[in-house]
Amino acid sequence: MSVKKTKYHELREAGLCVGCRQPSKFYRCYTCAEVHRARNKKSRDNNPDTYGAREAARRAVIRADPELAKRDAKAKRSWRLKLYGLTHEEYLVLYDTQQGRCALCAAEGELVVDHCHTTGRVRGLLCRLCNSGLGMFKDDTAVLAKAIAYLG
Repeated sequence: MSVKKTKYHELREAGLCVGCRQPSKFYRCYTCAEVHRARNKKSRDNNPDTYGAREAARRAVIRADPELAKRDAKAKRSWRLKLYGLTHEEYLVLYDTQQGRCALCAAEGELVVDHCHTTGRVRGLLCRLCNSGLGMFKDDTAVLAKAIAYLG
């Protein structure tokens, strides 16, 4: 039995953005992703009761079933890797290369994928604190240099 390929699958196999059909390593290029996020935010803002109730109900069902919670966590991890164009095997190679430690502070624990917001290139794996810290500085090396000088 063969699975029928959709237009989405054809676009992804061709390495094209599903929004504008331009070459992209990701599901949506950055421009289309921004437009999509803005449209979704507007919809959520206009219908807060619908979105809040639906999400609360989903979380309650997941909390009540440990097996479902495991599957949900696995699906989220898989989706995040796909977002950065990584397979699970490529993630494991990165993880092993860094010996399971954050590339900046060398902390052990859960590591997230760090990527360049301009090019989409994956830089490595960081702990959540380091990844958030870089995000707060908007990956601006000049500002980071000033922060280092400020700390003395």
